[in-house]
Amino acid sequence: MGVLSEAEISHQNTIYEATAPAVMYVAGILAHPAAMTRRPYRDSPIRATLLGWLASTLHDVSEEIVARSEEYFPGFLTRSTTVAAFRDPRPMLYRAVAPFLHDGHEDVCEAAVIAALLLAEHPAVPRPF
Repeated sequence: MGVLSEAEISHQNTIYEATAPAVMYVAGILAHPAAMTRRPYRDSPIRATLLGWLASTLHDVSEEIVARSEEYFPGFLTRSTTVAAFRDPRPMLYRAVAPFLHDGHEDVCEAAVIAALLLAEHPAVPRPF
């Protein structure tokens, strides 16, 4: 199996088969010390970038976007869809994001808060604020 490109994971607000496993992987590496490595030419840790991508992807399956999609594509969220598979693990994703809600690096904290707010739409996720 080759390396997936970002376009194979999500592109223009579309969720693909590879999106859910990629999100789970990103959630799994957020706490790794290497995630605090600074990105070249920016004073921002890789963790902030990962959390930002996670938040962006979560927006693509937010309640608002899904409701709008259901209007035009009934059945968009049935149990067997790629979107449903991505939305189901939101409580686990919240547990991966929560430790960074009060991170000392502003970019990490901001990205974690945005991701947590999107995850908090799920009824099994504790309200972060």
